[in-house]
Amino acid sequence: MSCFRRLWVIVMVWLGMAAVGWGLIDQSQPNYSYTADLSSYGTSGQTFRAGMDGLLVGIRLMVEGRGGSGPCGSAFRVDLHQVSASNVVNPQVLVSGTRQKTGILRVQPQWIEILFDEPYPQTQGQRLAFTIQELSGGGTSGWNQYGMQAGNVYAGGQYFGHYTTSPLTTSNTDFAFETIVIPEPATLMLLAAGLIIRRGGNFKRG
Repeated sequence: MSCFRRLWVIVMVWLGMAAVGWGLIDQSQPNYSYTADLSSYGTSGQTFRAGMDGLLVGIRLMVEGRGGSGPCGSAFRVDLHQVSASNVVNPQVLVSGTRQKTGILRVQPQWIEILFDEPYPQTQGQRLAFTIQELSGGGTSGWNQYGMQAGNVYAGGQYFGHYTTSPLTTSNTDFAFETIVIPEPATLMLLAAGLIIRRGGNFKRG
């Protein structure tokens, strides 16, 4: 990592949550035709390919709650992994983010945003994967179901039900998901310049 990029990462981390406002949707598969629960203890997920250089700050998923004698659904953790050229998910966790069940609706899918504890500096073309680990226990304690779409609608990766040290088997199913990325400084500056130009007419003049 260059000194300039390292400084940029430090500044963005220092800015913290305010920086998320500069986030763009990088990878997006917004379609779902059904929802499904996960019972793989954190080994189910989705591979994807980064579309730009930048800080990957979070993931959005289509989630609905089930079960629970009180609040429905489950708290859950999303872990980020690298994926090799031979389609093997590395079990080492790069970064993680946790979402509590508050706000998850019963049998009503909605976009839920999970922000990582710290941003991950992704590189355009890099193969990554996220996995999901539910934390509330299932059954009467509640669980989630996640939006899915068959038909291989996302060309940059695939859903997997259980990863091991072997290459993933081919799947034609994908999560409904989006990745949130803060672009590299050059792209970010262009976006900021465009915003200033668009709003220029609204500035007060002496």
